[in-house]
Amino acid sequence: MVSATVVPIWPGCDAHIESAINAFLRLWGPYSAKSHRHSIFRLLREELDPAWLVLRERAPALRPEALNHAWLRYQNDRVRRSLAQCEQPDVEGTYVLSALAQHLGFNELDWFIKTVTHNALERFDDFELVPTLDSLRALMIACRSKRPKRIQHGKVKLIPGKEKCRFCEKLTELAAFIENRVQPDTRLSSLYCSEHKSKKASKSVSHEYQKARRSKVVFDRELERLDRQSWAGINIPGAKSGNALVDDFILRLSVHRRLTYEQQSTDTSDSLETRLRWEACKLVDRRIADRKKEIISLLSLGLNQSQVAEQLGLKSRQAISKALLSIPHDYRLDLVCNLAVES
Repeated sequence: MVSATVVPIWPGCDAHIESAINAFLRLWGPYSAKSHRHSIFRLLREELDPAWLVLRERAPALRPEALNHAWLRYQNDRVRRSLAQCEQPDVEGTYVLSALAQHLGFNELDWFIKTVTHNALERFDDFELVPTLDSLRALMIACRSKRPKRIQHGKVKLIPGKEKCRFCEKLTELAAFIENRVQPDTRLSSLYCSEHKSKKASKSVSHEYQKARRSKVVFDRELERLDRQSWAGINIPGAKSGNALVDDFILRLSVHRRLTYEQQSTDTSDSLETRLRWEACKLVDRRIADRKKEIISLLSLGLNQSQVAEQLGLKSRQAISKALLSIPHDYRLDLVCNLAVES
């Protein structure tokens, strides 16, 4: 006999939501037992949606304007995860769970509820709402993981012609072959271009692949920091890098480059997302490492080079002077920002 699905309900979860989840699970049951009579989306509509709407009336972080803000943030996160933008669901501004599940799928609905959680903590300091949202995320994960008793096996068909290399804008080897019909000498990669292919014909690891992979890790880290700061605004450091000086640098850079949503006069989220990616790319290309960020941040706070060296535990100011020579002028925020203020 197939066991029923178990969903963890976190302590502090809203009583109505907890009751609705339990009712959902009782009716859902093992896939082979009751799924033919109870559609998963119908169960969400009948059992979860009423409790969700009651909760939305009580929680400011779930009001329409707050959820619209969370939706914009979720769309920005999709871009960061290299996913296409999706249209806002036509649910008359209520963000009903059943409609969102059908529109986004359970995996992306989990991501959206996660974004709502971050929004509730950062904008409303609503820590009491977190156990309820985490319980709903656990339910979405359970729905995503459920598999039918019988699975039809078949071959996956690729849609050729639009695949890009993970590390650059070139077509992958397979996509280039489909477009140009050039007979390949070796096995073609469906993930990378010929330059960034992970392994050469000799089976040795490509130097360009290793270099690009290291750069991509740094790029993803810088983009995530800039993205967090863009939502935090112009008054408080919000990069959450774990280093207060690095966070201060990201704040100064974001304000100076106007990379926060607070500084946008109209809804220019698409152009801002592009600018965030370009800024992250420039930080990587110009090798603005965390140590250089620390130096610029301390200089911006009014310390001289000797004091900066002492603060960072370096033996002499020559190391600071040498590091400053390798930093492009447009990242010398200790000079640029001061000049901007004076002018």
